[in-house]
Amino acid sequence: IFWRHCIYGLQHALETIRIKEIREKKGIGQVELAKKSKVSRTVISQLENDKRDIITSDTMKNIADALGEPVGNIFLF
Repeated sequence: IFWRHCIYGLQHALETIRIKEIREKKGIGQVELAKKSKVSRTVISQLENDKRDIITSDTMKNIADALGEPVGNIFLF
């Protein structure tokens, strides 16, 4: 089912993305998070800086797992 894989208009759908806040609290750099999550550093940077409009549910889960947090703690709707 398509809606389970992509969220369009991310800036409007998500109130807050806390990747940078949580990543920095844990002392993890973007490069390390990219390796752990298998999400490119470019995508992580774009998400942290509100420069990306589309994100997949797999990307959200991979980032959350790499940070050891539930998806809902990082991506707040």
